[in-house]
Amino acid sequence: MSIFEYLMVMVSIILGLSITQVLRGLSKIARSSQWSGVVTTYGVFLFALHVQTWWALWDLSTVPEWNFLFFLLLISIPSVLFATTELLFPMATTAETDWQAHYESVRKLFLSVLGLWTILALLETRIFLGTPLTHPYRIVQLSILGLIIAGILLPARRAHNWIAGSILFLLIVGQLIFRLLPGLA
Repeated sequence: MSIFEYLMVMVSIILGLSITQVLRGLSKIARSSQWSGVVTTYGVFLFALHVQTWWALWDLSTVPEWNFLFFLLLISIPSVLFATTELLFPMATTAETDWQAHYESVRKLFLSVLGLWTILALLETRIFLGTPLTHPYRIVQLSILGLIIAGILLPARRAHNWIAGSILFLLIVGQLIFRLLPGLA
């Protein structure tokens, strides 16, 4: 087992716990009488983001040297993702939770932590892989970050449904383009 594979065990544990939280939250929403489209959309986004993160972190297997600081940077991504998930789907919620009211109460913090995740992802690819800041995928990352900032600043409920859907769309399209088309990754 390489040191990278050893370090990925911790990453996988954190991501696994977080994915469990996402699925549990989506299950609660499915049984809820106070369903929220924005929370459901962000839940689907978080599930896709967890899968994409786990897959993308394998790119770091090419990093030749690992140290404790690099390890801390490595686990910051799944740790911040877990924090984001816990904000959206806290353990204490039930099927009777008013999901829209819950979202409104955590919206700014949830989106701020999600924005931190986006910045960390951008920095990690730059630090570990040397991916230039001018890489075409940066358009997707910066567009998502812009939507997150709009979500922090705009209080309108209608805007949040559009923002959540747009963020999910950008993630899916970005991954399809940059992971499936040769030469763009």
